Amino acid sequence: QYRLNPLQVPQTIATWSLNWENKIIDPVVRDVVRSVVGKYTAEELPTNRNTIAAQIEEGIRKTIEAQPNEPVELRAVQLREIILPSKVKEQIERVQIAKQEAERTKYEVERANQEALKKAALAEGEANATIISAKGKAMAV
Repeated sequence: QYRLNPLQVPQTIATWSLNWENKIIDPVVRDVVRSVVGKYTAEELPTNRNTIAAQIEEGIRKTIEAQPNEPVELRAVQLREIILPSKVKEQIERVQIAKQEAERTKYEVERANQEALKKAALAEGEANATIISAKGKAMAV
């Protein structure tokens, strides 16, 4: 939410014309949003929504307040929602599926290693039992 600075209306209209929003607000919002969102991967956007919103508000506020003669008063900035293009959403899903698959494979390898260690320990125990039994029989003879 914003409005023209009441003390600067004549100068703002003279400088920026009646299209002042298109010349002041729109480029600032576009540049700040691109700059902030560009710092995050597509996967991070939904989970960092509040941080992103705060950074966008801070960036817009600083840029608007730095305008000569303060033509606009910024009241609030609200990030409604982050809408990703369908291709980006699909890529995120593919990455998440690949990560889950990698975790599953890692778990299966770990489980197989544990099973192999268990079998080796059992085999060693059986071998030791056989040796002890054979020694016992040899001593008995």
